[in-house]
Amino acid sequence: MNILSIETLGWISFLFILIGYYLNAKLNKKCFYFWGIGNILYSLYGIYINAIPIIATSILVLAMNIYGFKNWNNK
Repeated sequence: MNILSIETLGWISFLFILIGYYLNAKLNKKCFYFWGIGNILYSLYGIYINAIPIIATSILVLAMNIYGFKNWNNK
């Protein structure tokens, strides 16, 4: 993967996460889908640039997204 496509992957993941925050502020349950996709992409970005803290944070936040999605459905 060349540097331009790696940077593009980082920005695309950022946009998905940002849309997730916006949808959450609007109380739209679709936010969890955008967050999930964004965090998976951000994990891949972390793998490509060999950044363990990014990978760990993305996996932790993805797990929190799944937990939040389950709790949202219970209410």
